[in-house]
Amino acid sequence: MLNAARLRVLKAREDHVGSVLDEAKKRLAEATKDNAKYTGLLQQLIAQGLLQVFKYFVSNVSYVALKSKKIIVSYELLYILSQLLELNVLIRCRQADLPYVESVVAPAISHYKERTGKDCNVKVDNESFLSAHV
Repeated sequence: MLNAARLRVLKAREDHVGSVLDEAKKRLAEATKDNAKYTGLLQQLIAQGLLQVFKYFVSNVSYVALKSKKIIVSYELLYILSQLLELNVLIRCRQADLPYVESVVAPAISHYKERTGKDCNVKVDNESFLSAHV
């Protein structure tokens, strides 16, 4: 009885997530038709991605420092700290989106620098592209 109720809850949750994803795909397909809206969305997504990478590195440095419980800095921690000082990111996109992505990288980097005070190197891959059906 209890197991059946859990399965119903899981099924309802799975259905809801599926419907949310379908709705997001539809809205994204509509957003790509409006160039101004789409470039703004791309800029926000790139900036958000850069900030998430930064947040990941910061949380891992904190975790390593807490885990070691030592004042002595390990080589792994030095490597992570050096990664924090210079973030290198490669962006891969659909070939149709390449001009849009290239036009919003600089503003996204500026947003990242404003929020973190750190520099980052972002390269847009113009040789290998994502599938056009992504």
